[in-house]
Amino acid sequence: MKKITFLFALTLYTAKLFAQTQYALVIGVDKYNPPAGTKITGNTRSDFPDLQGCRNDAMSIKSIIQTRYGFKANNITELYDEKATREGILSSMKALLAKAQKGNIVFIYYAGHGSQQVNSLSKEEDKRDESMVPSDTWKEGIGDIRDKEQAAIYNAFLDKGVKLTVILDCCHSGSMSRGPVFGNERKRYIAANNYDAKDASNPAAPELRESFDFLLISAAQDFESAVEQLDDQNMPHGAFTLALLGAMQQQSVNAQAINIFKSAHAILKGNGKKQEPVIAGSKHRQSQTLFGLDKSKLEDKTLIPVRGIKKGQVEISGGFAEGLYREHELTLLGDTNTVIRVETVTGISTALCSVKKGKLEGIKPGAMFEVSNWISSDAPLLKIYIPETAFTEADVMQLAKINSQLKSSGKAKKWINNLQEYEPSVSLYFSGNKFLANNGTTIAELKGRDLTAVTSAVTKNDTVFFNLPASAALTAAVKKSLGTNKSISVVTDPSSANYILYGTITDDGSPSYGFLRAQVTSRDSLEAMPLQTKNFNIKTGAANVADSLLEYAMRLSKINGWMKLSGPSDSKGNAFPFHLEVINAKTKQKITTGIYKVGDEVSVHLVADENYNSINVAPKYVYVFGIDKNGSMFLFYPGEGNGNVENKIPSSDTTDIELFGYDVEEPVGTDNLYLLATADPIQGYAYLFNQEGVRDIKQGSKGGDNPLADLLNMGNTAGTRSFKKTPATWNIKRVPIKTTH
Repeated sequence: MKKITFLFALTLYTAKLFAQTQYALVIGVDKYNPPAGTKITGNTRSDFPDLQGCRNDAMSIKSIIQTRYGFKANNITELYDEKATREGILSSMKALLAKAQKGNIVFIYYAGHGSQQVNSLSKEEDKRDESMVPSDTWKEGIGDIRDKEQAAIYNAFLDKGVKLTVILDCCHSGSMSRGPVFGNERKRYIAANNYDAKDASNPAAPELRESFDFLLISAAQDFESAVEQLDDQNMPHGAFTLALLGAMQQQSVNAQAINIFKSAHAILKGNGKKQEPVIAGSKHRQSQTLFGLDKSKLEDKTLIPVRGIKKGQVEISGGFAEGLYREHELTLLGDTNTVIRVETVTGISTALCSVKKGKLEGIKPGAMFEVSNWISSDAPLLKIYIPETAFTEADVMQLAKINSQLKSSGKAKKWINNLQEYEPSVSLYFSGNKFLANNGTTIAELKGRDLTAVTSAVTKNDTVFFNLPASAALTAAVKKSLGTNKSISVVTDPSSANYILYGTITDDGSPSYGFLRAQVTSRDSLEAMPLQTKNFNIKTGAANVADSLLEYAMRLSKINGWMKLSGPSDSKGNAFPFHLEVINAKTKQKITTGIYKVGDEVSVHLVADENYNSINVAPKYVYVFGIDKNGSMFLFYPGEGNGNVENKIPSSDTTDIELFGYDVEEPVGTDNLYLLATADPIQGYAYLFNQEGVRDIKQGSKGGDNPLADLLNMGNTAGTRSFKKTPATWNIKRVPIKTTH
């Protein structure tokens, strides 16, 4: 009876908000291994590696599309593990197709293995179709669900006038990074089966059709691996889905799909991942909301239903997927006299709450609550992996000598230690006591620790990177130094790290150490999170190197923390329907690519959103600031001496306000502009928003009692992982500025 009440209440409320009928199919496959004792026959695969985070991904996506995007529980089909067979997936897609009508919204999400299947009749040169892999792939005669089969079904949705969104967290390649590899990264790729599809069909690519009704988002490019990683609760997820969930929490539900994608991309790169996600669909479709829902239909609220009463506490259907934390408060929809407070987040979509205001007996299953305050995550802002080592300082000096010999030997095409400019074809590194060479195809253990052993692993065509290990004394000093800052966590699982400790040599051959992105590719050199930091010469002593690395780790944590920050929702009571736009001062055209060239003159405008006229907007105090790749914060607007006067916006009917202009200068890379709008003015803002590196802003002496002063100290010397809770009366929006030559 409780379940019926819950579904009825959720259906009744969301039906009022969302006139467009919305359907979803979420698929998560972790279990691929056949039952114990099964004899594998025929042309199927021989190896069936299980995954860990796909079910978590699908459950998280299901939860957030209900609480944020108004999908009804009885319109969501779930397929997990043994239910996600080839027949189960295809029949569920076809059942969805049968009931979807013109104008309906359909969303298909898949997390699991991807692969390729031979198709001798394909018109593609490699005679292979990309595929998603069902859980019964081990059975004789069970083929993958190939891209041509998927395209035919997707086109059938479009033929009916359905708006279709497909998100795939899998990959079609098992390619390896050529950088140092620590630990065993779990990839969402399985080797091809031995079947020939013999399918000559060539359906139109749905993303290229002119209906503007299709959007496809993939976790990685065709030739890349999509990997898994642990979240802040040590639960496994797909790296891309984890980033996407962060973007869906961070961005307004009315945000354009392309902006949610860009936000997910930035979070993914900030998490140290190499894979490059892909968005496909018309420009028009990418400019719509994520699922193509009309903006007028969406309220930017997180609405969470009550599951029931459990041992004197209120159990709600919202949890980690919604970004809930302890001390979040939720107010009963339509009744401000009933407020509950999160005490324990128990799962992806569950939490237990106490009653802060009102009576427990008055709260019934199915009652809808809205998040009404803001709490930051207590998770670390940055995770660093330090490879374990037993090397003495003498051992390291000997390895540095070999590195110097390699550099001058001429045995390789190029010796590199600047990974922002060059991509290695071979990386030499230690994992524990093993000396390894990774050429992107195989990882081989070298037979010795001398120049002969090293040069045996490279050719004259190779670009070589030698990752010099640290001594046990240095790793201990670095761990101790990083341990003094609660914003930074030293992790034991390399796949969950943003950065790793790396080593190289200086011009005179001395060991030198810095931080390197966990996955290495030079194409990410212009991202907001730098590919590698400055390195520090061990000649200054282990303690000094450790202190220098701590400062750089704090800079990185500051950039990452702000980039991943999710503020309060832009609900009607907290709406601020404005955004920043950057205009080329010469052409007077909006810069839509986000890419700026050194020497450009630009002006930054505050522009009203499309739905501006439909919202009763209360004026807020506007501040625009930037954070560069060194972690320095600098104020752009208002002027330092202007005071909190002209920055209270809107003060008139103007919908396009020029705030400031500047010349684009060196260095190249990505900086971030932030728009912060607050109900209350921030006193001493010029001091708070101008921060060199990671110095503490000493909020006790500046900023008055504004609770956002703690937030502005994020990542600094005295900053902590957790900030004061604040009222949900402020908004934060980010604009990446990528500078090139």
